[in-house]
Amino acid sequence: MADIIIKALKSELIEDYFDFFDNRAFSDGSPYYPCYCNAFNLSLDQIKTDLYTKAKKYSDGQDG
Repeated sequence: MADIIIKALKSELIEDYFDFFDNRAFSDGSPYYPCYCNAFNLSLDQIKTDLYTKAKKYSDGQDG
């Protein structure tokens, strides 16, 4: 088992932060993608309607 190190989020860790959430955290097809900042405050219906709609709108019309 790998050791887990908890660090305060600082600007020099931003690449690691985005790498985790953009490439690893939702690699299982989680419905919480693409919004890792607010997803756990929303119902699954809100995620499907609000977040997916916004993601589609702001991703130049691409679906994923």
